[in-house]
Amino acid sequence: LIGPRRKKSAAISMFKPYRVGFISDCFIEPSYRRQGIGKLLLAKGLEWLEEQNVVHVELEAYVSNAAAVKFWQNRGFETKKLKMRREVKRL
Repeated sequence: LIGPRRKKSAAISMFKPYRVGFISDCFIEPSYRRQGIGKLLLAKGLEWLEEQNVVHVELEAYVSNAAAVKFWQNRGFETKKLKMRREVKRL
């Protein structure tokens, strides 16, 4: 799923909203991997986001999914923030 949203950020302008793209739930069935499908989906998604005047695109990937992290890094994505969590109730 790829789509834009409006966001305010001091990184670009504190007072002017800009458009941010977000990639969510991107998954290629294992038997179809390494055939260029992910690259094609990303290329088409980025093309569409550019047409929507999106400034940059964000996504989330699990740190434990090394293959996904490498895929995104190889396509120019960089870690900009760290999302952390913990269980509310400790066992």
